[in-house]
Amino acid sequence: MRTSIPIGFALLLALRASTAWAQPLVAEDAAAFEAAVQALGRGAHTEAIQQLELLADRGVLHPDLSFDRAVAYGRRGRSAQARPGDLGRAAYALSEALALRP
Repeated sequence: MRTSIPIGFALLLALRASTAWAQPLVAEDAAAFEAAVQALGRGAHTEAIQQLELLADRGVLHPDLSFDRAVAYGRRGRSAQARPGDLGRAAYALSEALALRP
C-alpha cells in the first residue's frame, strides 16, 4: 500500500485547484494549444506532450489543456513509444482537468 501515498498526495494537490484558477487562453497560448491538438490528431503523441507541457510550464492552467495532456500521455503510454510514467502522468493530468472543471 505504499504506492497509495504518492497517488493520494497527487490527488490532494489536484483537488486544491479551483475553477477560479482556470484562465482564458491568450492568442499565443491558443496557437500553441491548437498545434498540440493537431499533433495529437496526427498521432504525434510526443510532439503534443511537448507542446502541452511547455504551456503548463509557462503557467497556463486550463481544463482543456490538462485533459488533452492526459489523452496524449495515455495514448503514448499504450503505444510502442511508451515511456515509464506515461500512464501516471495521464492520471495526474486527468485529475487536474477534473479539479478545474468538476
